[in-house]
Amino acid sequence: MKIISIEKATILDAEKLTEIMKKTFDEEAEKWLGGQNDVIEYNIQPPGYSSVEMMKYSIEELDSFKVIMDQKIIGGIIVTISGKSYGRIDRIFVDPVYQGKGI
Repeated sequence: MKIISIEKATILDAEKLTEIMKKTFDEEAEKWLGGQNDVIEYNIQPPGYSSVEMMKYSIEELDSFKVIMDQKIIGGIIVTISGKSYGRIDRIFVDPVYQGKGI
């Protein structure tokens, strides 16, 4: 049985989360932009998606989480909480290898 959990991300997770996020959004861009590798489409590839420093900022200043399956980080979620009652999912990503598997 696969165990899936969501935990608060730490600075130590920044590189792995960036790696997964870059892989995820680059693969989506490839699918939707048809091989236009020099094009960055911000509707698919959000600003700073490939930057470890931006991920560190998100971990320190926003609410960032890692998705774990069988003790391995397979994705992430970055949220902005506004006050006590409102929040917004800024980014959610799952390694393409694990997509379509009920995560």
